Amino acid sequence: MHSSEASAKPYRILVAAGDEEERKSYERFIHEAKDMELVSSTGNGNEVPDLVLKLVPDAVLLDMKLYGMDGLGCLEYINCLQPGKKPAVLFISDTADESFTARVFEMGASFFVLKPCDLSQIEERLRQFCLTGISRDRPLDIKEQGALLARYTVTRGAKNRGSIGRCLTVASWMLKNIGFSLHMPGFAFILEAVRCYLESG
Repeated sequence: MHSSEASAKPYRILVAAGDEEERKSYERFIHEAKDMELVSSTGNGNEVPDLVLKLVPDAVLLDMKLYGMDGLGCLEYINCLQPGKKPAVLFISDTADESFTARVFEMGASFFVLKPCDLSQIEERLRQFCLTGISRDRPLDIKEQGALLARYTVTRGAKNRGSIGRCLTVASWMLKNIGFSLHMPGFAFILEAVRCYLESG
């Protein structure tokens, strides 16, 4: 075993979700993962800022619905942190509105998962975070974003509606990271072109 492998630290995750059953499910699969560590879990958004500052997690699994401050409020706080202290954020919501999704990314989310979803989808997203080393110290770069989009397109199946939605989420994220915004002419056209391509497969 290489020394780098032997000394590899687990990916440290903070869970923030208002629904207790969902929160417990997230906790279980993180506990079972050898390369992940649950640093804390809460259903109260008011606790998130202090937990992020105190524990300095690599990533936050952040649900929109929380007691006290909601997910957007927490995300806004996290996005104001200094580089090196800002965790990656996997944002979860049951709101599918395109403008809302764009706002989530503009506020600094690393990824977006739409509910209802299988727990495996969230686990897979965190697994991608671990494999690519996305963290407060190293965001996902453009080449990796492209590789991730290609992976979901090829392995998930283009005719699967949920897969297409996930691919479009990644595409939106990529566009945002190269300087596009939701209100720019052509943004919706590009996403529609991606959708047509996926559905034609």
